[in-house]
Amino acid sequence: MARATASAADGADAPGVLNLRPVVEGLVYRSSAPFGWDAHRVAGFLAEHRIETVVDLRSPAESALVPWLLDARAQGEPLPELLSAPLDPTEGRPSSRRSIDTARDLGELYLWWAEERPDMVARSLAPIAAGRTTLLHCAAGKDRTGVVSAVVHLAAGHEPEDIVGDYARTSAALPQILSALHGLYVRTHPGEELPAFAADAPPVILTAPAEAMEVFLERFLDRHGTVEDYLLSAGLDRPALARLQHELRR
Repeated sequence: MARATASAADGADAPGVLNLRPVVEGLVYRSSAPFGWDAHRVAGFLAEHRIETVVDLRSPAESALVPWLLDARAQGEPLPELLSAPLDPTEGRPSSRRSIDTARDLGELYLWWAEERPDMVARSLAPIAAGRTTLLHCAAGKDRTGVVSAVVHLAAGHEPEDIVGDYARTSAALPQILSALHGLYVRTHPGEELPAFAADAPPVILTAPAEAMEVFLERFLDRHGTVEDYLLSAGLDRPALARLQHELRR
């Protein structure tokens, strides 16, 4: 399948896929969940960007709330692979077990995920190593997606400042993302309120401070040496690692 350049999704009544951008142009993309899209909209988006594998980093319960509606009749061609790789051991509720008060806390949370679920990181990278055009996403496309995207960036040989810059780009998309998440919360928790989504100064877990990714990269490389060492310990064998780097760097 030929590779295409991703662009922002066109307008729709539903929010759809937000925070979309390439990690490695033509091969790896990152985004939010497909908020409110039906099978026709999903099919058009996946076909437009020639996505062959969608890697879903959410918990199964989260995925059920905002699913990918894959319909072969709407697609008109073989369906993309949908690969589940839940990254957060707290099942999408990171504040439930850890205090996240600062950007440093957020970076440490990211490191914890990478070290608690290295198998899920390796699973996420398998389709990329196979040369499949891959979309990485969680709910907002910020935290879990940010962790796996950072590992992809490192494996591709990108500089830390570029990785931090990519992560921080989510800040511009946060108003749309928080609106979509708030709408989802209202639908699934009728009668309740979650003022954090509308706060002038939202909690750090709802922001994308550059310092969080800086802390993650510093701590990750300090503890694991290189991304290659991490991925080998995560379960990638050397041939798979070589294929991954070949695809990311060609």
